Amino acid sequence: MCKTVENYAMDYALDYAKTYAKKERIDAIQNMLELGLSKEQILTKYSEEEIKMAEKDMLAQV
Repeated sequence: MCKTVENYAMDYALDYAKTYAKKERIDAIQNMLELGLSKEQILTKYSEEEIKMAEKDMLAQV
């Protein structure tokens, strides 16, 4: 495989992995919110931005 195609494939794989990992984190936060954990508890492992994204996604699903 030529270097350019190999680099593209590697970049694509890394981007996909980051996107998937981000989605998994948002899903985990949504589960925690549904189970009644407080934002303060969730903030011990996740960022305020991630919590806001999870809440926004939950509202969009309603």
